Amino acid sequence: MGGYFSYSRNNATSLDLCNSTEDKLATGWAGGTLALIADGYSGLYYGTPVYPAAPLDIHRDGSIVPNAAVSYAFHEWNQNQCNYYYRNAQWGQTWQDIRETTYANQMANVVLAYFHDAGSQLNPGISVSASGPSISISATPSSAIAWSVGAYTYFTH
Repeated sequence: MGGYFSYSRNNATSLDLCNSTEDKLATGWAGGTLALIADGYSGLYYGTPVYPAAPLDIHRDGSIVPNAAVSYAFHEWNQNQCNYYYRNAQWGQTWQDIRETTYANQMANVVLAYFHDAGSQLNPGISVSASGPSISISATPSSAIAWSVGAYTYFTH
């Protein structure tokens, strides 16, 4: 499975400039017997005429729900260059390899959720949970939510 996001331009005016709070990207799957075998992630920050594009600081954030979900975190702004050359995330991706011991001939869902925080002053505590084919991302305080988006697909296992 995999997830992908992209921002359409550098220095996007709708973003919270130099926000230091991490955004989240999470993937959840149904099936109950499908174990996470391996995963990975990558991405880029936009470059400038002076500085080339830099790797996105995406990482697994520790939120793994066994046989159900995993989440990742990253800064929407390059924290190393924010004071001089504003560079927001250009794109990021994740992938997950899930397996089971026998073929079950069952259909299940995969859900991808992106959580964009509202600003570093809120510093939301974010957690990921999964139940069956659904995944939710919650924040404390709830006013920290700027926007979130989800997508889904299905597979046979």
